[in-house]
Amino acid sequence: MKKQVIYVKFFIYILAAIITLPGIILAENNKSNDKVVLKIWRIPRKDVRSAYMRAERQVYERFLELNPDLELKAAAGIAMAGMDSADSVSMALAGGTAPDVMLSYLRKSTTYIDQGLYLPLDGYFSNEEISKFHPKIMPAIMQKGPPDGKEHLYLIPIGAPLIMAMQYRKDVFAKAGLDPKKPPKNWEEFIEYSKKMYDPDKGIYGYAGPTGVEAGWHFFNFIYQAGGDIVAKNEKGEWQAVYNSKETIMALKFYQRLFHEEFIKNGKKYKGVVFRGSSTEITRAMSEGRIGMSFNYIDEQKLFPPGANTELYEIAPLPVGPTGKGGGEFNQDMLGVNSQVKDPRVFDAAVRYLKYMSSEEPKRISTGILVEEGLGRFLNPKYLKSFGYSDLLEDANPQWIKVNEEAFKYAHPEPYGKNCDMIYSELSVVLDKIQSNPNVDIAAELAIAEKHTNEQLLGKLEEKERKNRTAKVWIVLFVIAVVFSYFGIRAFRIFKEMSKPNAVNYQKTSFRNHMFAWLFMGIAVITVLMWSYFPVGSGLLMAFQNYKIVGNSEWIGLGNFIQLFWQPIFWQSVVNTVFYVVLTLALGFFAPIILALIFNEIPRGSLFFRMIFYLPTVTSGIIVLLLWKQFYEPSQAGLFNKLLAAVNLPGQMWLFDSKLAMLCIIIPGIWGGVGAGSVFYLAALKNVPEELYESSSIDGAGIWGKLRHVTYPTLSMLLIINFVGAFIGAFNATSNILVMTGGGPANATHVIGLEIFYNAYVYLRFGYATAIAWVLGSFLVGFTVLQLRILRDVRFTTVNKL
Repeated sequence: MKKQVIYVKFFIYILAAIITLPGIILAENNKSNDKVVLKIWRIPRKDVRSAYMRAERQVYERFLELNPDLELKAAAGIAMAGMDSADSVSMALAGGTAPDVMLSYLRKSTTYIDQGLYLPLDGYFSNEEISKFHPKIMPAIMQKGPPDGKEHLYLIPIGAPLIMAMQYRKDVFAKAGLDPKKPPKNWEEFIEYSKKMYDPDKGIYGYAGPTGVEAGWHFFNFIYQAGGDIVAKNEKGEWQAVYNSKETIMALKFYQRLFHEEFIKNGKKYKGVVFRGSSTEITRAMSEGRIGMSFNYIDEQKLFPPGANTELYEIAPLPVGPTGKGGGEFNQDMLGVNSQVKDPRVFDAAVRYLKYMSSEEPKRISTGILVEEGLGRFLNPKYLKSFGYSDLLEDANPQWIKVNEEAFKYAHPEPYGKNCDMIYSELSVVLDKIQSNPNVDIAAELAIAEKHTNEQLLGKLEEKERKNRTAKVWIVLFVIAVVFSYFGIRAFRIFKEMSKPNAVNYQKTSFRNHMFAWLFMGIAVITVLMWSYFPVGSGLLMAFQNYKIVGNSEWIGLGNFIQLFWQPIFWQSVVNTVFYVVLTLALGFFAPIILALIFNEIPRGSLFFRMIFYLPTVTSGIIVLLLWKQFYEPSQAGLFNKLLAAVNLPGQMWLFDSKLAMLCIIIPGIWGGVGAGSVFYLAALKNVPEELYESSSIDGAGIWGKLRHVTYPTLSMLLIINFVGAFIGAFNATSNILVMTGGGPANATHVIGLEIFYNAYVYLRFGYATAIAWVLGSFLVGFTVLQLRILRDVRFTTVNKL
């Protein structure tokens, strides 16, 4: 007994040390550092060669010189392909690691303000300072919002305003017989130039357009060029979608031509001129000389895209539409103070940082650095003159000046109303359907997209319809509650049955005999309660709220479920998930079993083949997916299309084909995991007694008879357990789809897991995402109980040695 008491005391001392040590270390660090720490989104690196990056670093260092009492630290965050910096901020907010000074773009501004993520900055910036901000940015940075619903200044624009322009490769133009000094001025010239540059045998495209939600963002420019708009305020001052217009239909028909218009070149018949990929893939392909034209940002200060080679690249205004109108998207980086900043000293430091970054000083420093590096000709003459470099005005490229002026003349601010960032997704679905189907009814699809936008994304729903839907949702939730209760009772009974002591060997003992075991097990129980059951309980509450990260969440009752059950994308994600699960199990579950059976029958070289099939397992899963993504390139230069061409079969769009995309996603996962699974099953097969196979042979059983009557009965429990686990796991799988397609094309691979991920961590709609998670849980609870029943009947024993 004394030994047990000593062990318990020792354990308590160690646990107390572990808990208090971080606090002691943190306190000592705070004592040794009297500077105020301000967390910002990104700190420019020291070891950079680019003059533009060095200019950023110099701006950063100058701020520290002017503010020696401050220390800047980079906040922890997550960056993912296909997501920009603002999306990464959303994920950092969700994870509780957001910086004190947060980045925003126009489309995120109203949503973030409505969520209460920014502190008002009224009184900290003078009218003179505010008057220097670009007029197109003013409605976004001064809005009505928390804490009193009145108009406040929340965001401060930094750097130079951005505008979309066309970037093209002069060498690709020249090879196609085009004059690099004469870029296309209108849509007709744009598509003709693209056709001349298009060379599928070499993997060269005339024009590059992004995929996924980026496609919607990119397409806004065509709508502006056609004379249309995306959103507008109604008579009540509420934002609503207005893109279901003749101008947008005109732009979509032109977009359709880019993908499906047939033409003859060098005696061959071709169709479509567009390269599709993520922004990263487009940048890489353009640097390799495989793309002729793309859209890119230029800013008011730097006339030419930073880092671009002027010997290869040139810029031009975006082509005008049939009405002769130009137009491109206007944007600007903006910073605001995180509403979770409670320390007055940190708030003061944040305001000082915003004042500095929005002043003329950073522009003066960056202009000076670029001039010293011989890059003065890349700068807007307005900045050169303003900062004392008038002698360089004659070096400025007149074409770049003209492009900059013309682009800003027809600039359209990116939509910034509440939830406007979700309009990208709606338009992207229409664009994907146009890309995959040349006969799609454009007007009908556009009408559906706008109606869906106004009803679901911008909260437009008639009161009568809302009451009707509420009644139906109550019925559905009652059914879900009954299902949960039924299976919950079943699970409780199973656990109760499993906990019954063995009647033969059972001997009652006192709690004292098990005290030490309960002490260790108690930590595990607390951990499970904290990280599993507490989030489940909190999630149940969140499902009935318009949940906001920083508090002040609103109780909306069944609002999330009403939206959920009438959301077409939700039901499509359910169908896609079921399809994904069926395909994954049909191909992925049985493949390692078959491979293990083959390995088990190979008399020689089994070790070599096992090693070959196991090798993909040691490769990073992301590397495997990116490798296969290159194999799936839809041009004639893609590996799989080359193989098809070798046997006189037509090339495929692979990941961009809604009928093939899901299969294309599943195959790399099977290829990467079949080896490890086969080794696992091979080990189980080795435990099947050879005597059983010999007896079945004597009885005249063939290979199928042996599998049915010997192998399967021996491995049945293992197979069933793995099948149920694989089934539940497939419902929660999202990473492969996120990397390969992001849910496209046309939401053909958009599964429930992605619907939860995007709504929670990109759009910050946690209440809605939690409601989806509960519905998904109701689908899976029955299979969880089935798994428990199977485990209840499993008995693990050791084999006695002879």
